[in-house]
Amino acid sequence: MKIKQWMSNQGKAITISTLIVVVGFLVISQMYFTYSENRAMSNGCYDKGGLPIVEKSWLSITNFDCDMNP
Repeated sequence: MKIKQWMSNQGKAITISTLIVVVGFLVISQMYFTYSENRAMSNGCYDKGGLPIVEKSWLSITNFDCDMNP
């Protein structure tokens, strides 16, 4: 009886741990791609001689504007 209960708890722990790792990977990936997108757009704005204005939410860019009259 105790072995079955232990195996059941071990399975739950493995499932929860795997889920945490996958969700963490997805969140970190989204943060990296948002950072890369922001950097690319900002560098393009600077190359044109403008000043980037970026509004961000937690994991995404909500508004981007390149002010050409700094």
